[in-house]
Amino acid sequence: MLFGKALILIAIIYGIAALIVSFIGSRYYFSDYLGASFLSKEVTVASQEFFSSWLFIKNMIIWLFIVLGTLIVLMINDKFGPGVFPDYLKGKYFQPKREERIFMFADIRDATTIAEKIGEEQYFSFLKDFFGHIASAIQTTYGEVYQYVGDEVVLAWKIRKGLKNGNTLQCYYKMQKAIQRHKVYYLKTYGYLPEFKAGIHCGYVVVGELGTIKKDIAFSGDVLNTTARIQAQCNAKGVHVLLSEKFALKNYALPANTTLKALGAEKLKGKKEEITLMTIEGVGD
Repeated sequence: MLFGKALILIAIIYGIAALIVSFIGSRYYFSDYLGASFLSKEVTVASQEFFSSWLFIKNMIIWLFIVLGTLIVLMINDKFGPGVFPDYLKGKYFQPKREERIFMFADIRDATTIAEKIGEEQYFSFLKDFFGHIASAIQTTYGEVYQYVGDEVVLAWKIRKGLKNGNTLQCYYKMQKAIQRHKVYYLKTYGYLPEFKAGIHCGYVVVGELGTIKKDIAFSGDVLNTTARIQAQCNAKGVHVLLSEKFALKNYALPANTTLKALGAEKLKGKKEEITLMTIEGVGD
């Protein structure tokens, strides 16, 4: 409903703006063409004929559809993330589909303490800045924001895009660097610098559109739960990022100046079998 109202409002604003610009532009054109003053009767008659012509009406309609079509694409991209629109347009997610994906769960450390210290409103702004500052890192590495859950963001990659050029790990380092670039701002504004821990895993999930009142594209599968459990081990292992061995073996391109370090097998909460965890050391490139 809000989406439709927004489009109607934009169409009205576009129409008014287009008419004002066309009115001024046509008068200048006919004033120069006829050698008459801007407000002369001859210019007024010529402008009226121009506005009632089929050429003007046709161009207005064509450009209105172009503007609305562009806005629809941008709004869907803004809601579901860049790159999702082509799949959505093709109806790819109308029926559940099994896909191999990479997931990263990134969570701000000591979030509860920070929220208590700076208050709810300031903390909301803190989160908004954090998610805003890491957005470029996600986009440039072809990641998709699956969910924002409180102070946690869940990112997803199609397997090929996530592995290409080590995009998933590149995203982690780019996020770290983005926050460091704004260190002075965070300390001055909030008194805290957001540090985050991340868990990364990959595997098959079922993806499709869910919901009746509010529709959304959702993932379902054990991979998500496992990734969350992996991220939860960061504090216990004393590291900022943990990878499953399954992902690490698939990831053929490490960021420059980094190395993998095995941390041994771990039986995660709710899991029957142990999973080997690894971390990545180094500053990245």
